[in-house]
Order: sequence, then structure tokens, then C-alpha cells
Amino acid sequence: MTDIDRETWAVILIILLVILLPIGALMIWTNPEPYHVTTGNLLREAAEASGLKVVSDKNITPPIEGVTGGHSYTVMDEEGRSFTIYAQSFDSSASRDAAIRAHYSQSVGKGRPLGELIVVGDQLIFIHPNSASIRKVIVPELKKKKAGIQE
Repeated sequence: MTDIDRETWAVILIILLVILLPIGALMIWTNPEPYHVTTGNLLREAAEASGLKVVSDKNITPPIEGVTGGHSYTVMDEEGRSFTIYAQSFDSSASRDAAIRAHYSQSVGKGRPLGELIVVGDQLIFIHPNSASIRKVIVPELKKKKAGIQE
């Protein structure tokens, strides 16, 4: 067997820190959303409460294990720009969390995945990255729904 020199140990330590430090930080600073069955149409309600107009609402259910149903919403802001937002419901926290892991494993630029996922109970809501203007408007309303704040 060969002895490992100091430089090799330093490289191994740096690699471990680069991998484990972000994962540890995520585990400490994030609170996972508890799984619970949501009622109503959260995304439609949040869009309407934030002043966005829901132009279309289509039922879609992708062939993903654990998906119980979903919707594709086309919403329009005050300036007439339209955006598509997807919401999927899952039958268990395991299937929902598997979909979250699959999303975050698909990194595009700078190690980030495409778009943003918002977790509310049994639902995953996907907002496309080109939707920055509506994201500022609808995310606070979704967070109110997530926290259970009713007006």
C-alpha cells in the first residue's frame, strides 16, 4: 500500500467540505414542509388574491409515480404578459419528496435547477424561471396559503 501525502489529504478534505457543507447548511436552515392533503385550488386562489387573471386551467397528470392529479395554469399579469404555472398533487410525502429530489438533481447553470418549486402540503408548484415578474406577486400569496393565513 502507498502512503497518502499531505496534499492528497488536503484535496480530499476540500472536496468533502465542498459537498458536505452545502448539504449540511440546507439541512440546518430549511424546514421541510410537512405533508398534508390540501383542499381547494391553492394556485387559482393565490393568483386571484394577488391580482393575476387565470386565463386557462387544464387538468394534466404526468406519468410520474405518486402523482394523483395536477393542473397547468396560464395566468396573465396587469401588463398582459401570460405565464404558465404547474401544480401537481402527490399521494404521499415519499413520492412528493422524490419528485423534489429529481427536480433538484437536474441542474442547469451554476448548479441550480431550472425554475422554482414551491411546496404546499401535498402539492408541488413549479414556476418557470422566465416568470420573475409574476413570481414577485404570487409567491407571497402562496406563502400565506402555506402558513395557513386566511383573509
